[in-house]
Amino acid sequence: MCKLNTNKNSQKTIITILHLFIFLITFNLLITKSFSLCLSSQYKMTIVNDLPMDSKYVKFQCYGSDGTDLGLQTLRTFERFEWTICTSLFTETRYYCTFHWRQQKATALFDVFNADLSAQCVDSLFGPSECQWTISEYGFYFGVEWPYTLREDWKRHH
Repeated sequence: MCKLNTNKNSQKTIITILHLFIFLITFNLLITKSFSLCLSSQYKMTIVNDLPMDSKYVKFQCYGSDGTDLGLQTLRTFERFEWTICTSLFTETRYYCTFHWRQQKATALFDVFNADLSAQCVDSLFGPSECQWTISEYGFYFGVEWPYTLREDWKRHH
């Protein structure tokens, strides 16, 4: 009789451990997929369209050094586009974008995020550091807080 209770207790312990193991694996997958678990530095990148009201829109497409393609984006005046960047532990994380302002026949191509730019982003206490590009008729300004710094110009095509 004593052996029977020991086997039942062992079986219950094994079943409990298996349930706990399955729960931990499922929880880990959910956290990783839902919150994009980042083990290194994290940045919130924002691109804001501050072109004049009579500008119809600006189009751009951004790519990451890891092969990420954020797709073709269209922003009307005062609209913004945001994404989160998780830096790599092993290589430099870089994002570059191509911009097209069709109305003025202007384009631009430049890094919107790299090691030098990340050092100029604003740290946040409870979240990712913040980085922002503001698109204007004069060019591209970098900075979250005023005064922004003009960093890139439009290339006009006539």
